[in-house]
Parts: sequence; C-alpha cells; structure tokens
Amino acid sequence: MSAFPTFRFWLGWTLLHGGVMGGGHLLLLAAVRKHSFMFTPYAGVLVLGIAQPILLRTRVRWLWVWPLLAVVAAALTFVVNWFFPVLLGLLLGLLQWPLLAKAGFRRTLLWPLLGGAVRALGVVLSWLIINPTEGIAFGQTPPPPRPIREAAALALQGLFYGAATGWVFALMRPTSTGLAGWLFYDGACPFCLRWVKRLGFVARQGCFELVPLQSETACQDLGLAAGVLPHEMKLRLADGRVLGGVDAIIVLAESAGWTAPLGWLLRGPGVNPLAWRVYRRIAANRYCLGGACVVPPQPGRS
Repeated sequence: MSAFPTFRFWLGWTLLHGGVMGGGHLLLLAAVRKHSFMFTPYAGVLVLGIAQPILLRTRVRWLWVWPLLAVVAAALTFVVNWFFPVLLGLLLGLLQWPLLAKAGFRRTLLWPLLGGAVRALGVVLSWLIINPTEGIAFGQTPPPPRPIREAAALALQGLFYGAATGWVFALMRPTSTGLAGWLFYDGACPFCLRWVKRLGFVARQGCFELVPLQSETACQDLGLAAGVLPHEMKLRLADGRVLGGVDAIIVLAESAGWTAPLGWLLRGPGVNPLAWRVYRRIAANRYCLGGACVVPPQPGRS
C-alpha cells in the first residue's frame, strides 16, 4: 500500500466526484425540473457511494457496506435542510472510518474531519458562484433554477472535494517498515547540501536513505566510473530501478504522503517539461548558486 494513492487514482477520484456532481445535477434537473439544486448533493452522495468502491476495491474490505453507509448518512441529514453539508460530510466520514481503519490506514480521524470541512466549504463556494449578489442565507427559499451555472458550481464542488479527499488518502497511508531506496546527491555542492539539510526529512519519511554521489556505495550501485558524476541527483528504488532529476523528485514527494500533491502536479501535462527545463538549468549551475562559485572536485559528467 506504500504507493497508494497513485496519480492515476487521485485523478480518477477527483474527476469522478466532479462528473457525478455536475452531470448528475443536469440529469436531476431534467427529471425533477424544479429546485434540483436542493436534491443533487443527496443524489450525488448515493451515486458516489456506489462508484467510490470501484476505485477502492483493492484497498478496502467490506466495500458492500460503503453504499449502505451513504444511504444512512443522506437519510439522517435530510431533515436538517441547509446545514446538511457539514453534517453529511462529517457523518459519512464517521460511518466510513471503521472500514478505513480496518484496511490499515493511519490517522483515519482525518477522513471525517477534513471530509466534513471540505464538503461544507465546497457548498458555500458553490452557493456564492450561483448567487454572487445574494450572499448566503441558510434556510431561505431557493432561487429559480440556473442550470448551467448550477452544474458548473456543483462540478467545481465535486472536483474540490475529490481532490482534497484524494490527498487525505496520502495523509492516511500506512508507514512503511522497509527501506524504499537510496537518494544520491552531490556532496561537494554547497547548494545541494543546504537543500538536503532542509528537505532531507521528506526523503526519510518516504523511507529513502541519503547517500553522497562521491561515496563508494554510489559508485557501486549506480555503476559510476572513477572521477565521473551524473548531471542530476539519482534515486535508486528497492526494486532496482534508477530515476533522476524531476522523476526522482516526483517519487520522493509521492512517497512522503503529505507532499504527494507536488508529485502529482509535476506529472501534469505542460508542467513536467517545464519542471525539467528548470531542473536542468539549476543542476548545470548548482556550483555557482547561493554565493561564490565552487570548483567541483570531480569535473566529469555522465
């Protein structure tokens, strides 16, 4: 479970919530034709209660209970009218909490607390999008239907909730007990040493050991010739794969859990090529960053 959630899971989880909330609203509006904005969150929770287990099927047991919990949460909060967003997210999270704890996740209290807070914030933001000049007046009669604006607002609400709760899975990831690999950095570069000192704990949280490229271990593991240094930091995984540069940063960020969004962002189209350009520029000038230029003791490159 150490690699969970992957970028693919997080992206699918986020788009699922946005699609169900936005598309579901349009379908409900076609069926109900009046005030479907009031019913969409309930219907969305029920549909997501069925769809979410598809993505969680390899991570959580007893998933047949998941849709039933959605029904219970929606039914219990239906009577509280406009205050249901806070209660629905919190109550649903509390009901799902035992299943996540049983699956081996840690810090599972984050699920109901952050889930409830994010759902409530998403509802407030979507209401402001639909009624930008009317403000928030809980309990008032809903305004006339505005299908496109409502669908867009609910889709954004779903995307916001999906992205945030997808990240919560990374925060709840069980702690790995084994060594994930080795991070090799330039030990003769003052700029590199400063960043290793500041952010080395992120690699350690991902169960990576920090090793200078000038060490004998690096020469053996990476097959480096004497007097030759790579032009980028290297990450050797426990399965033998070797990554470098931005690819190494992505794996480090995703492995630490709380920094996973940075790794997912760096995988994004357009962002990844730009990140590589920035990284290569920094790596090529690393001996002259942060002060006077330092002559590297091993000038070779591979």
